[in-house]
Order: sequence, then C-alpha cells, then structure tokens
Amino acid sequence: MNLKYSLSDTEQEIMEVLWEKGDSIKTRQLLELFNERGKDWKRQTLNTFLSRLDEMGLVTRTRSIVSAAGTRTDFKKLQGEELLEKLYDGSLSSFCMALSGRNSITAEEKKKLDALIDEMTQE
Repeated sequence: MNLKYSLSDTEQEIMEVLWEKGDSIKTRQLLELFNERGKDWKRQTLNTFLSRLDEMGLVTRTRSIVSAAGTRTDFKKLQGEELLEKLYDGSLSSFCMALSGRNSITAEEKKKLDALIDEMTQE
C-alpha cells in the first residue's frame, strides 16, 4: 500500500526539525544542523529529501530557504484522512470496529464516544 503521506524515517526527522523551528531556515543551516547530529550528508542528499517533501506539499522552498507548509497537527490530520479513505473507504465506523477488534467497550468509553460524536455531528 503506497500512501502519499507516508514518510521515511529521514523525511519524518526533517519535518520534525522544521516543525520545531516553526520558521523558515536556509538549507545550508539545515544541512549543518543534521551534520551536527551525525548525518554525513552532502547538499544533494538533503535536496533529494526536500524535493520529495515538496512534491507531497509538506514544505515550501524558495531558492535556498525552506519551511514546513503546515503544522504537525495538519500533517497528522492528512495522514488520518488518507488512511481512513484507503483502508476503510472513508467509513469512520468501520475504522472504529477494526480498532476495537469488535470487542465490547466500557460504559465510560461509550459516554466519551457519544460526546465526541455529538460534537462532530454536522447539522
């Protein structure tokens, strides 16, 4: 299964740095940061990863400056939506059934889920 928003460990690490930074950074500075972390990357190696992230729409690049295109929360939402659509045909109930293993839930869990459903229900 090939999910668009599935990241390699290295791509995830780059995104984590960009999210933590919260601002634009020069690719030279990003390369230095990863070299300090023990990555022996050349500029082209970093550019390859950034190109992949750019193709996914996760980073914006202008000349030698890069930044995250959205927040970590935005990304997790995209991943969740993609997974739900791909594996469960967009059915939240099918996902919940699979997640619970079709086991029964406690009254407290039902109460929390009911409240969540009420909150999410579109009028």
